[in-house]
Amino acid sequence: MLPFKVKRSEETIKSAIAEIIQREIKDPRIGFITVSGVHLSKDIKKATVYVSVLGNEKQVRESIDILQSARFFLRKLLRQKIVMKFIPELSFSADSSLEYAFHIEKILKDIKSNSIPNKSSE
Repeated sequence: MLPFKVKRSEETIKSAIAEIIQREIKDPRIGFITVSGVHLSKDIKKATVYVSVLGNEKQVRESIDILQSARFFLRKLLRQKIVMKFIPELSFSADSSLEYAFHIEKILKDIKSNSIPNKSSE
């Protein structure tokens, strides 16, 4: 499949999955989830759905486990929502890019605060 078609399919799946999770998953144990991205395999048979979950590590793991156990149900709903020749198998993974960005920002702030000379010592 052409790269732009893959990207378009990833975006279509991302928005559809986000809507399905928001409207159809009623499990009270699931945290506040944001679908941050979808990566399709080269043969378009598998899709990894990256989600950000608001909460601690235990809540993140539990939310991912719930989504993993509901993946067949989610795939069925996805098939009803979008038009694709083949609906890929779904797997869910925690997206840690936001945590990583906060970590990098903290490091940069620390570097900046340590590299500015103290005016009072001059």
